[in-house]
Amino acid sequence: MIVKVTFSAVISYYFNDSLLIISAGCNHIRTMKLNHCIYLDDGSLLQLDHLKDSLTRLQVSSCGDVSDKGLASLNKLQNLTNLFLFDLPAVKDIDSVIQSLHKDLPQCDIKYLSEKELEEIKLGKDDKQS
Repeated sequence: MIVKVTFSAVISYYFNDSLLIISAGCNHIRTMKLNHCIYLDDGSLLQLDHLKDSLTRLQVSSCGDVSDKGLASLNKLQNLTNLFLFDLPAVKDIDSVIQSLHKDLPQCDIKYLSEKELEEIKLGKDDKQS
């Protein structure tokens, strides 16, 4: 099962409850994409531990309230094989977070795309379209 949450704009309390219900009630979620979820925060990511036996792929992108602490909590997702991160302005030391996650999740391919790298990709697409 794949869960994709994009441009979520429900209030924080209900968003966290919904994520908990999804993660606790659906034990076979393998892929989750959390993109532009303005109320997703560190507490939300802590709730993903219910998916530690099934989740193999996770994307967290453009979620402004996710910090180093929230990303560090992903270390409980022992079956994670792919983690894709970008546009997380509250994360202050992404290198340390990635290093710690690599230590705890050695089987996981962790990709972080900085804003500069994202701009370069956008510029490359614009050049191809010209």
